[in-house]
Amino acid sequence: MRTLKVLFFLCLFAPDILAQFHPQAGLMGSHAIHKDSSIILAWADDCQILRGWLDIADTTLGKTLQGSSTNAYGKADGFVVSLGDGGEAIYSLANPIMNGPGPDFAIFENGFIDPMDSNWSYMELAEVFVSNDGLNYVKFPSQCLQDSITQINGVGQYSDCRKVHNLAGKYVLNYGTPFDLEEFIHLSQIDLLDIRYIKIRDVIGSLNHDECSRDKDGRKINDPYPTPYPSGGFDLDALGLIHLKYPISLGGQLSNQDTTIYPYP
Repeated sequence: MRTLKVLFFLCLFAPDILAQFHPQAGLMGSHAIHKDSSIILAWADDCQILRGWLDIADTTLGKTLQGSSTNAYGKADGFVVSLGDGGEAIYSLANPIMNGPGPDFAIFENGFIDPMDSNWSYMELAEVFVSNDGLNYVKFPSQCLQDSITQINGVGQYSDCRKVHNLAGKYVLNYGTPFDLEEFIHLSQIDLLDIRYIKIRDVIGSLNHDECSRDKDGRKINDPYPTPYPSGGFDLDALGLIHLKYPISLGGQLSNQDTTIYPYP
C-alpha cells in the first residue's frame, strides 16, 4: 500500500517536478533569438503603452514612469519602457505577420544572468496576445512551473528560466523570446495569415489570490514582486518580426536590420 501511495504521488506531481523547458540564451538547446539574427526581417515601430501600477496592492503610489512608447520602437538596444503591474503594450503592424515555419516573432526584454548559474536570471515576465482586428485577441498558452508558495522578491532575486514557457521576458538582454503562431492552428476565430496586433501584458507576480496572474493550467505565475519603482514591471525593449505577410523593400530591410542581405522570395 505504501508503494502505491508513492507511485500515485509521483504520477500526480511529476509534470511539475520534472518538466523542463528551453534553457537560457547561450546554452545548448536554447531557442532564444539574438537581436542580430538574420531571421528577423523587420522591427515594429508603432506601439501604444497603457501604464500599469507601481504596486497593484497600493494604487495610491501611482503608475510607472520609466521610458516611453518610442523606447519600444525599432531594433532591440537596451532602452526600455516599463509597463508596471498589469500594464500593456499594443503593437500595430502595418505589414502583418503570418504563420510560417518556426517562430513568427520575438519579444525582447532586459533581464540579466545570475553569475552563479547560467540558467537562472532576473526575469520580469509578460503574457502575449495576437489579434487580426485589435478587438478580439487570443493569448499564447503559458506555463510557469516555479514555486508558487514563496514569493520571488522584487529586488534582484533570480529564478530558473527552464520553468517558464510562452511568457515574454524569459531570456536576458539582447535575446528575444520567440512565439509561434502555429500554436493557434486549431482555432477558427483567428486568421494566422493576417496578424495585425500584438499585445504584451505585464504579469502581476504577486502570489496573492486576488491579484496574481495565472498560466494556462491555473497555476500562479511567480514573478518579482513588489517592484514599486518608476521602472517596475516588464521592461519592453523591442518586437522583432520574422514572417511578414508582404515582402519588404531592400532598403527597408537594410534600415530595420544591420545584417547581411539575403534573397527574399
